[in-house]
Amino acid sequence: MESSNETLRELFKREEELIAQRSAIDAELKDIATARRVISQLAARQSKSPQSQRPVPAKPPSKDATNKDAIIWLLSRTEDPWLSANDIQQMLLKFLNREVPMSTISPTLTQLKGEELIVRDGLKVALTKRVPPWIVDKLRDNAEAERDSSSNLPPNHNPQPRAREN
Repeated sequence: MESSNETLRELFKREEELIAQRSAIDAELKDIATARRVISQLAARQSKSPQSQRPVPAKPPSKDATNKDAIIWLLSRTEDPWLSANDIQQMLLKFLNREVPMSTISPTLTQLKGEELIVRDGLKVALTKRVPPWIVDKLRDNAEAERDSSSNLPPNHNPQPRAREN
């Protein structure tokens, strides 16, 4: 009976050690996440090299400017470089008094992404020149990995639910 009590004590001791290690790791991961955010914001402000910048007018584009130019202007002017399509739509209306339907914004963002002028992170986009290069590379790697994994689906894979037959 004494050996099982000793084993139990050893297990409790090991569990306490692991919990302490996990707490230390969690705290360090939190510090790393904070540092990444700060460095990313600083790098976005400093990464504006004259060669990579497309000239952006200080004043809003004219009413004749394309939606593409208006979106680029907007993405270059916001404090936070990351905006959702909904944010872009609302800000175009607010700052440029231009109502742009989502059916226009989405394809324009796809075009800008294809031209590598913007990068996408989930539902948010940012001008490539406002994001540190290592983040751009990571996002592109993630997008390629997603494409590769989706290409491994069986040929008859259809994610749409089938209509029920009566």
